[in-house]
Amino acid sequence: MKCFDFDTLAAYFDGVLEDAESKMVEKHLEFCPMCREVMEALKKEEAFLEEAVQAPKLPHDFDQHVLKDLSPYENKKKKQSWKYQFLTACSIVLAFGLGASMYPQLNTLFGEDTTVSNLGQQNEEKALYSVEDNGVKVNITEVSSSPVKIEIFYEIEPTDEMRERFRGNLLDNGVNNVLMSKDYEFPSILLKTENGDEVPFENLDFTSPESWNGSIIMYPQAQTPDYLAVDIAINEILDEKGDWSFSIPIDLTESKKETTMLKLDDTLGIEGLYQLQLLEWIDAPNAKMLKFESTFSDAELSRIQNSMKDRDEFLTSSGVHLWLEPIYSVKTEAGKKLPYSGASVSSTNGNHYLMETEFRLTERGERPSENYKEREKHIFELSGFSVKEPVNAQFTLDIQQGTYILDDKSTDEWILTGYTAKLVDGNLKVKVTGKRGIEQATTLGWKRTGQDAETIYAPINDEGGFELEFEMPSAEDGVQTVTIDFLSTDKTVLLPEPIKVPLD
Repeated sequence: MKCFDFDTLAAYFDGVLEDAESKMVEKHLEFCPMCREVMEALKKEEAFLEEAVQAPKLPHDFDQHVLKDLSPYENKKKKQSWKYQFLTACSIVLAFGLGASMYPQLNTLFGEDTTVSNLGQQNEEKALYSVEDNGVKVNITEVSSSPVKIEIFYEIEPTDEMRERFRGNLLDNGVNNVLMSKDYEFPSILLKTENGDEVPFENLDFTSPESWNGSIIMYPQAQTPDYLAVDIAINEILDEKGDWSFSIPIDLTESKKETTMLKLDDTLGIEGLYQLQLLEWIDAPNAKMLKFESTFSDAELSRIQNSMKDRDEFLTSSGVHLWLEPIYSVKTEAGKKLPYSGASVSSTNGNHYLMETEFRLTERGERPSENYKEREKHIFELSGFSVKEPVNAQFTLDIQQGTYILDDKSTDEWILTGYTAKLVDGNLKVKVTGKRGIEQATTLGWKRTGQDAETIYAPINDEGGFELEFEMPSAEDGVQTVTIDFLSTDKTVLLPEPIKVPLD
């Protein structure tokens, strides 16, 4: 499944996308939890901004200042790789989740000193560890740990000058977009045993300290002993240099007792097409992890490979690869769907896709509630598969001004039915219409042969129709030959009924 970049999702949220692309986003959101998370974050950010603008203690010229400095939205069409989009979406959701948590600090940021004083007193009382340098204090307020996830929550008490700088960034760049300098130093983090031996981990989340509070998350990648320590060194906070270093002991003895790791051996899917094998379910007090592998059947993979004869090199150079992702959810017995934080993915020979997904019990960066350790049984639910596969189709057209119906412009799977070409400012604006030949295809990736432009993605409607639009110079003789390459298609294959598997 190819995700959309943040600009496109934001444009869809603002209602400024063209109808064709808007429909394509709507279809994608039906089956992509990650992009739905971004949309939910956008809704929260909008509510936060509306409430912030209406807050009585904000400066009287706050809304005028913000509106004056906002730049017009640009509807960008550029598409990026799914890896980039995945990281972007995760970071945006993380930033927005924290944006909502900033609201109680708005009085502080805009000059109300009483809140700052109270916040400092509270931090001194509840902080587990505190370090102050150059007038800036960093407090470690809570540690949540298990063998699979360690999360350290922090709060920052900035100086008046830092608050003013932060306020300027908010007004200049939008409430949800506080900029860091290009040479920003991220904290150095070391996870180690009592003997000082380093424990490998994945540091997937770090909340930028400009929001004054957040968390650092580590996922240990080795068998962990009962006792660990995390060394954290922060050398920069909102361009303020300093040394805020901590060595935090981690006791895993109790959380290990409450963590279960269940090996699974359930195979489910669509016979002869795709299958999913559940491998492991980890239920820890602060994290739920599911490992699974999705694969094409031998017959389906053979079909795709045979259709790609003599096109492999071209498709690879165009960035087209096979992709198979299950459409799934994990729910409690009561029916509550667990939100997930993202997935790590690896692929073997473009056929086997090994995924590890974390499901969370709290909002990103939010402290666990009193009852977060309550154990519930969980159910895995498979609804279908999202598939990206290469397409082997190429069409050559003689384009001239006017409206034309195309005869015999078809392959075994795709049909072009006609085109219109209108002369506008010396260029021909061309719209080609066609019909899909691959059942359940929802998106077509294509580009004009010989063009350096990136792949364009056209939505396919419920009746199988699609439109390809491009612009080209008008030829002197009135006719110009163009070649269109079909590169890939996304399709959604749903099961007649979801398949449910208990995980506990």
